[in-house]
Amino acid sequence: MEWSVTEITLQDRYEITLNATFETDVPAPVVVAEPTSLNLPDLKAGDVLNGEFSLTNYDLVRADNVQVVLPSSDQYFRYELLTAIPTSLQAKQRITVPYRVISLKALESATTGDAGGGGCFSYQTCAGIPYNYICANGTQTGGSARYCWFRSYGSCGGVGGGGPNGW
Repeated sequence: MEWSVTEITLQDRYEITLNATFETDVPAPVVVAEPTSLNLPDLKAGDVLNGEFSLTNYDLVRADNVQVVLPSSDQYFRYELLTAIPTSLQAKQRITVPYRVISLKALESATTGDAGGGGCFSYQTCAGIPYNYICANGTQTGGSARYCWFRSYGSCGGVGGGGPNGW
């Protein structure tokens, strides 16, 4: 895996971009979402973010029953696919998956409740991308990929931090 950190001059915040690099030729599909995640911008209620990621089958066997299982809507966001995706990915096939994130409520509103706000908070949710395939011995086996959305909000100053899982 390769990753990079892009420094932003606003509020000592960092955006972390993970780039997964796979080099294999095995007799099983390896489906990868690229990029693997997105740092959500500051979205207010009613804002819409359109985005996309790619799904690539890097290996020599077809991936079947491919699905993109979006996260359930919560009090902050609703997630939608903008097109149907194929149920199979052929060996070495790459597709683009467009999506929409609709903001139902600003994340920052969670810091202004009765407690008076303050602190550093994070939001994370992921889409699951399950698939299966038939092995050379006739056995059906499964795999999966993920695509995640992140957002740090509140008073997240200081050195480092602000990313998923305290990165």
